[in-house]
Amino acid sequence: LFLTQTPQAFQTKEINEVLLNARENVSDEAEAWLESGRSPAPVKGEIMNFKITFQEDINKARMLVAGATETRTGFGYDIHPLRPGRPLVLGGVSIPFALGLYGHSDGDLICHAVSDALLGAAGLPDIGTLFPSSDPEFKDACSLELLKKVLDRIRKKGFMPSTVDIVISTQVPKLGPWIERIEASLKKTLFNDRPGTLKVKAKSGENLGEIGHGEAMVCWAIVAIKTAPAFSPGEMTHQ
Repeated sequence: LFLTQTPQAFQTKEINEVLLNARENVSDEAEAWLESGRSPAPVKGEIMNFKITFQEDINKARMLVAGATETRTGFGYDIHPLRPGRPLVLGGVSIPFALGLYGHSDGDLICHAVSDALLGAAGLPDIGTLFPSSDPEFKDACSLELLKKVLDRIRKKGFMPSTVDIVISTQVPKLGPWIERIEASLKKTLFNDRPGTLKVKAKSGENLGEIGHGEAMVCWAIVAIKTAPAFSPGEMTHQ
């Protein structure tokens, strides 16, 4: 006894000819193929390649995807001095302020910390290696665009971000009014096609050290990445 799986496969030119000459109420390509006098050729299938027809099939697929997922974590850190005459960009959001972050790129230390965390989790080189300050291509580069390049790299390794937790410490300016915009910017970049969790927390320097004296900002990021399934269970529908 054999089971027949979907999809069936045909040579394009030949199946087009068969369908053009088939009767109107033929049920599928295989029936038209047989009625044309041709014979099918069996090919060994894969039992895991099952069709989603009933709710039970969706539940089964979800369990298989969940069981095949690998999760990794990564940690990122960055610090930049504050200088006059520099733009202040955090998480891809421009913030009007007299001081900005000094660096070879736009100095967006949130994007830098998140990028390093993602790269570390995926076992890839850090941003200093991938986008060196010695390379003029990255002079004043948009760090949000560099983060997108990092995402492309980890996706090529079969991973996607699932959780991002960020802490930024600064004395000035007060970031409370900007947190939601920063989170929205990062979520759009990191989770534009799949669900995920992201949180940004701003902490005061408490007037201590270079952070507390308004000389610099520091950022830490922890991320979780997981293997990307060939399909998302949320995307599955009844056939």
